[in-house]
Amino acid sequence: AKENAELLENLYSTTITYFSSSWEGIRAVAAKLAGIILEHTDTQRMKWLDLEHVLM
Repeated sequence: AKENAELLENLYSTTITYFSSSWEGIRAVAAKLAGIILEHTDTQRMKWLDLEHVLM
């Protein structure tokens, strides 16, 4: 996945949509998945990262 920054960007974008779920379990798993995605993202390729959703 590190090789395909577009895939990680799409996965991350989809994952953060679940941050506002009414279900606590969904929000928790979305946060964990977002963290895993970021761990596997090369820092030089994080230009697409939208921190606004993370900081909300």
